Amino acid sequence: MLVEVDFPQTKPLPKAKQEQHEKLAKEYNIEGFPTVVVFDAEGKKIGQLGYVEGGPAAFIKELEAITKKSSTK
Repeated sequence: MLVEVDFPQTKPLPKAKQEQHEKLAKEYNIEGFPTVVVFDAEGKKIGQLGYVEGGPAAFIKELEAITKKSSTK
């Protein structure tokens, strides 16, 4: 499942949505954007990454490293 949480800089969000997003950011220690939090099938956080220089191939490589590290535990 994919969940996208947006923190727009130019348009305000409804107060309830803003509060929900801020709660998630605090819960998952989001300090910058973009941030991708990766979970396993049970919903346990297994990794987190931000902007990855080098395009899609480099990003996919980082995601694969997170999932591989998690599967060896």
